[in-house]
Amino acid sequence: MLIKIEDTEWFQKLMAYDHLLIFGATFCAQLTYHLMKACHAEPDCFIVSERRNNPFCLEQKPVKVFDEIEEKLKQNALVIISQRWESTDAMETLLLKAGFKNMIPSIVQETSAVTEELSRYRESILGPIRMVPQSKENTLQTGGRVNLCIYAVTSTANLHKSNQRYHSHYVKYIQAGAKLTKTRLCSLTDADGENISEWNPNYCELTAGYWIFKNDHIHDYVGLYHYSRGLSLTDGQLEDIVRKKVDVVLPLPVVRRYELITRYKTDADVILGAIHRVSPEYIVSAERFFSEKLFCGGNIVLARREIYSEYYDWMFRVIGECEKIYKETQRQSVPRIWGYAGELLTDIFFRHHIREYRILFSFMKRLC
Repeated sequence: MLIKIEDTEWFQKLMAYDHLLIFGATFCAQLTYHLMKACHAEPDCFIVSERRNNPFCLEQKPVKVFDEIEEKLKQNALVIISQRWESTDAMETLLLKAGFKNMIPSIVQETSAVTEELSRYRESILGPIRMVPQSKENTLQTGGRVNLCIYAVTSTANLHKSNQRYHSHYVKYIQAGAKLTKTRLCSLTDADGENISEWNPNYCELTAGYWIFKNDHIHDYVGLYHYSRGLSLTDGQLEDIVRKKVDVVLPLPVVRRYELITRYKTDADVILGAIHRVSPEYIVSAERFFSEKLFCGGNIVLARREIYSEYYDWMFRVIGECEKIYKETQRQSVPRIWGYAGELLTDIFFRHHIREYRILFSFMKRLC
């Protein structure tokens, strides 16, 4: 069922203020702006912490640095933080130090709600969106346990943010990049068994995802979450997914303001070239994906184990070919590059199989 912005607690908070400021000046801020405009909520301006690399105007609204905002407005306005998921706590601290008093996360972070117009666009690409059925249960159903495991990825890089945990029988924490540190955050690490743990600076959560691919041979369903965000599913819903033999559950895709090719042009060219070489049957799906505006992101997925294995085998064959293309450049040494590429490839893979697999979508759950 579609959640309308007007029906959310987030929107009610918005309406309680006379002045609204959007913190950010990238695609996240633009999406927040258009969702607000669709509900007749008019922001005063965009704000940024520094001028460097930021525009002076966005969507015909001024982009102001903190020092350009009057103290009275800082006290009375509501700031909508439109940054990436894991930045919210840090952004709140930054805003408080600058004198801002009232702030909330963006609607995309809070609910994944979309307007009717954006919903129609999404369904024009994916077909009717099938959401995970709602569950009244927060605990295990009386039917008992199912053979499912979701691995929540954590690392020393986000140790200071891991103040909340998933409360589920089916979520197990795994430490990524464990070969690069002696610190142990949990009993399971991506350095056990067949692994690529030492590649974590460039592969991010994919080193944990690869560990699942190579070492989990016992669960019927496997999944990958982040320490900070995952699918908003109860144990009862997870059990229903297994019993009803759903193939895949993905995050509800966000509708971005511009086609993905405009943001990922350099990497898109390389990815398309790699797919053409190693898996040409996916090339049409890949080209369509980059020409559209839908994006799941995060490499977050829950799937039947055989599908998960097929997906990771395909993704790493494509990444391997991308590495060959980048071999003569400095691009392959960019931090997180293959983690970002994995997000794009995850979308491409499941978009290619959208009519073949029984895919359900879920809202996201944010822990910090």
